[in-house]
Amino acid sequence: MTAIQRLDSAGLRHALEGSLAISHAKVIVLQPDGARPVTQSADLIEPHHMLRRPLELDAESVNVEPRVPPSVLAHARTLRLANGLSVILAPSSTVPVVHVHLVFGAGMTTTPLRRVASTAIAALVRAIRPPRTAGLSPRWVTGMDTAEITVSIPATELEADLTFFGELPTASDSFSDAVAKIVADVRPNSIAADAKASRDDDFYAHIYGDHPYGTARREDSPSAAPMQSDVETFYRQFLQPDNATLIVTGGFDVDAVEPIVRRIFTPWTGSAQPHSLGKPMRQPGAAFAINEATPWIALRIGWLAGPPDDDYAARQIIAAMIDRLMPRVRCAHLAYRVASHYEVSGRLDPQNAATDIVHLRDAIAALADGSDASKQLFAVARREVAIGESAGATSSAAWATELTLAVAMGHDLAWRQQLAQRAAKVSYDDVKRLIAEELSPSAATWVLSGPGDKVAEIYARLGLTVVSE
Repeated sequence: MTAIQRLDSAGLRHALEGSLAISHAKVIVLQPDGARPVTQSADLIEPHHMLRRPLELDAESVNVEPRVPPSVLAHARTLRLANGLSVILAPSSTVPVVHVHLVFGAGMTTTPLRRVASTAIAALVRAIRPPRTAGLSPRWVTGMDTAEITVSIPATELEADLTFFGELPTASDSFSDAVAKIVADVRPNSIAADAKASRDDDFYAHIYGDHPYGTARREDSPSAAPMQSDVETFYRQFLQPDNATLIVTGGFDVDAVEPIVRRIFTPWTGSAQPHSLGKPMRQPGAAFAINEATPWIALRIGWLAGPPDDDYAARQIIAAMIDRLMPRVRCAHLAYRVASHYEVSGRLDPQNAATDIVHLRDAIAALADGSDASKQLFAVARREVAIGESAGATSSAAWATELTLAVAMGHDLAWRQQLAQRAAKVSYDDVKRLIAEELSPSAATWVLSGPGDKVAEIYARLGLTVVSE
């Protein structure tokens, strides 16, 4: 029989580090009032356990390390081919598996309808996938600012399997047929899915207004197929080598792989249409209500924020501070290339939701009041963000993700690499300034869903007028 030892927070942390070989974990969050560590039971409202520890644990001590190991950067190689294709070769492991990402600088914001971009990247994969590469499992994804194709292959088969991309120069020959097959396969989505998409449309469209970050998620009919001509135009204008970055990570010899990459990708030619986005304008706040017979009140609050610039780390810290204000409420800072937003979400007990949400609103406003409690919460949030950023990637696939994130935000690897150091240098005054500039109560977009009478009661307590139901 195994003995169970009673541990305090320090002992538990030591045990985790020793037995699991980890120094921190995202499951550990911090109790703003400094209460002793507790484990909260899971239930319908709070479907996970939370381990908490007091604020006073080294709040001011921030020991940061580079997000990506220096050894990876030391062996990384960047180049640009004659056709304009940017290439990043970053051997990052001794395991003979290679992760290849082809990232295009165009996504949902580049086209009026989001399905055009996703259909185009899916059709491109079909067009360049000849029968001899049937064993590969390429994946593709479309984001706001980028679209990418990814594939993981054994290093021993690298040269043979990279010929998958060798079909890019002739992709236009079969692209139209690939689009036609995808469009023909489109089936109407369920009414429920369309309704959920519409709610997300309203939330983000009000945060970003008429900017593509607000309208890219919206379609006249979410279940409609895109026009084939629109998809083909998107391909010709944006899915071209001078608008792409090839990222290769994993276990390989960079000197051996560079000539292979040059040989396979140099014949690919084409020129993309220039594309840029302006910054969105801040919209006045609004309150939306959704009447649903649910056993909870679902909460969403959003604020527009700036681009991933020098204040990016400070915004992450603000989100971390809000994340600790209430156990059942989470906050994230989500960044795109030219703007970002804060998003608060949670599910609350209808009986206490009005009091809890009013308390949350007031607590967010108090983050910039200069009190000792706010400064202590800031110190802990800064420490966690710095440590989280310095944790970095733990696999070659994760390193590839770090690089694709940097490309999507318009930065290089060095920018991602320095996030931990920048977070450690953020001051409380930086946070106060951003809260005043970006988290004004008058600029918040609210969405409450649940029993209609409870939602109405909450908005009355908040003093907000519902503009849409």
